[in-house]
Amino acid sequence: AGPLLCAGCTVFAPLKENVEPGMRVGVIGIGGLGHIALQFARAFGAEVYAFSSGSSKEADAKKFGAHHYVNSSDPVAFAAVKNSLDIILDTAPCPVDWKAYIDILRPGGKFLLVGLPAAEITVPVLPIVFYQKSIGGSIVAGRKLTLEMLNFAAVHNIIPQIEYMPLAECNEAIIKVLKNEARYRIVLVSPPS
Repeated sequence: AGPLLCAGCTVFAPLKENVEPGMRVGVIGIGGLGHIALQFARAFGAEVYAFSSGSSKEADAKKFGAHHYVNSSDPVAFAAVKNSLDIILDTAPCPVDWKAYIDILRPGGKFLLVGLPAAEITVPVLPIVFYQKSIGGSIVAGRKLTLEMLNFAAVHNIIPQIEYMPLAECNEAIIKVLKNEARYRIVLVSPPS
């Protein structure tokens, strides 16, 4: 349950607040947060789009609940989903092409940040104003929402994919995370005493 108490709460809170059955929801970043977000979005009844740079995570994204996979490095794939999503949940800790993603939102759509990019974000103002799109953020949940998330996860069989590594290999674990090779949460295990 450990990964759900951090990543699960982080993505559950904004999805619960904003997603209704039948909505089209995009998840940027199929990593420690994103793989859980895909499962929650599907369980909330959304049509789920996974966005990742490359195709190496497509099969996993669909296994986690994505109906559609969009390679964010492919401009043609982006053009195919323009003005189509109600919600985009950005779980990636890196900057994205803000204009391209804002253009993917339908009028009234919401771009929600839970991944924290290291740089300031720059967004186009006109599509936000003219099409009433919005940008918001969320952070981990409180006790009540955490309990609700755990119950929801149990009912819907939402399970984080965990890679266990010995505590003595913590440096190697950090390197795997930095190289984007963790699948999808790493849990360090101390030896029995």
